[in-house]
Amino acid sequence: MGCRVFSLTGIQVLPAWTNCPKCGRLPPPTTMEPVSFASTEEELTYLRSQREELQSLREQVQELQLLKDQVQDVARVCNAVARGDLSQKITVVVQGVVMVQLKDVINTMVDKLGQFAKEVTRVSQEVGTEGYGFVHFPHVLTGY
Repeated sequence: MGCRVFSLTGIQVLPAWTNCPKCGRLPPPTTMEPVSFASTEEELTYLRSQREELQSLREQVQELQLLKDQVQDVARVCNAVARGDLSQKITVVVQGVVMVQLKDVINTMVDKLGQFAKEVTRVSQEVGTEGYGFVHFPHVLTGY
């Protein structure tokens, strides 16, 4: 088996002749020796343990995929805010105390920025109607 590379998209097992993308080195050669069992019960015990390990790896990959989806949604909303679009919210289902707090804080921040933008627009329009000139903020805040 080759070098294991962990990424947000899952675990890749590289062939033995492939350089590791992290360190650039070739992984050490592996030798797979045949496994022999004294009894069928021993073989079943071994297979059950392998199944449990594989299930654990699947769960870890699913957790990483969920984390990736959560972070991508946070990034999407932050990019929208940076472009002045205050209509975007974090909508993906989040798990974990930190991610729930982050979702709540960012969505609240977007709401408050939207309220602030509305108030700035209202005041600038009032100033404009009283003869002081109309203040216009093109492309600064959208979605509100």
